[in-house]
Amino acid sequence: RWIATESAAKGTHSNIGFLSLPGNGTVKALYRALGVEFMSNSDFMNEFILPGFSRMEQAERARCISNIRSNWNDYRGNEAIVNSLKRLQFVRCGVTYRTPPECLDPRNEPLKKLFDGQNLFPEAEVEEAVIREYFEASESPDVPERANQHSSNSNQPQQHWLDFLRDLGMQSHLSRELFLRCAQEIHEKRHVVNAEVM
Repeated sequence: RWIATESAAKGTHSNIGFLSLPGNGTVKALYRALGVEFMSNSDFMNEFILPGFSRMEQAERARCISNIRSNWNDYRGNEAIVNSLKRLQFVRCGVTYRTPPECLDPRNEPLKKLFDGQNLFPEAEVEEAVIREYFEASESPDVPERANQHSSNSNQPQQHWLDFLRDLGMQSHLSRELFLRCAQEIHEKRHVVNAEVM
């Protein structure tokens, strides 16, 4: 099986070869005649990249998410990709990684006050630091330019990290579920305090 796509294939896939998507019509016709399969970036991401996300090194995960975020307008309408991202634990919150729906929006002050210290708020700059470390460890001569390019792209207003996470289900308002969760945590804390006093 041979696949032509704009996406850069990473890793190895048994019995599959990857080709760059040609811009020349004659070459495309030749590819089709040879049985080469043409695949969109979205389909490639959903079939080959996201299923292996949990097996990636942290730097590779960061690059993958940065790529998706930088091209979010192309991916956000793909229900399969959105649902896959909602299930992936790629958001660093304090000492742990969470899925986007498990996170709370730090821009909501009531949420910050209620759940302070719970490791539920995303650290917006973590993925940029990991990407830079990845490129700095590379032997490529264009490391600074590549690192700066990724950092610059990921800071564009329309690709804001927290907006991206909100699109993937990060909770931005105090819902009934969150209120009950908060009440339960307060009850448990009081129980612990009372036990210590006794």
